[in-house]
Amino acid sequence: MIGLKLADGRFFPILEETERTAKRVVLTTVRNEQTQVKVDLYRGDTESDPSSWEYIASLVLEHVRPTPTGTPELELILRLRDTSTLDARIQDEGSGEYQSLRIDIESLEYGDFSLPDFEPTSDFQTSLEDSVSSPSPSEEKEIMDTGNRPFLYPALIAFVLLCLLILGILVYFIFSATRGTPPPSLAEHPWDVTLYNLLI
Repeated sequence: MIGLKLADGRFFPILEETERTAKRVVLTTVRNEQTQVKVDLYRGDTESDPSSWEYIASLVLEHVRPTPTGTPELELILRLRDTSTLDARIQDEGSGEYQSLRIDIESLEYGDFSLPDFEPTSDFQTSLEDSVSSPSPSEEKEIMDTGNRPFLYPALIAFVLLCLLILGILVYFIFSATRGTPPPSLAEHPWDVTLYNLLI
């Protein structure tokens, strides 16, 4: 099972490693005015000793709205793409702040980590069927697209720079075309200078 460690040290299972679907869990904060939440994902089960759980990764939200304990709704979505690729995303429903990751869970090392700083919401049950739900098709598409988002920014910047370069070239040619022919310089007609000097 893939799941997370709760604030009381228990393992909460979310996703079977054989499932090729997305599961959603709603979490909340454990301290008043808490502005950061770290969620550690593990591979394990509820019956095994915590020391045997295999650490997968951590998701950190650094700009959670400072509110009373239990107020923020933090949506965690996990999805297995194949036998080893895990997509994870956590989002503060109030602020829209989120973090996502994609990781190969077959190439992991064991580790010991501190207790998390979140807890289940009041309607969060220990029963997997009651507390974990599948996202809607549009949410699932958003999860699937999450891994591609970081690559959009360099492409967008390159596109903007290319547009600016083309615009600069066009402005140069338009300016050159509207300037007309320059007046002849004195160096081209030296007799004008001589005639002017004679008249003086």
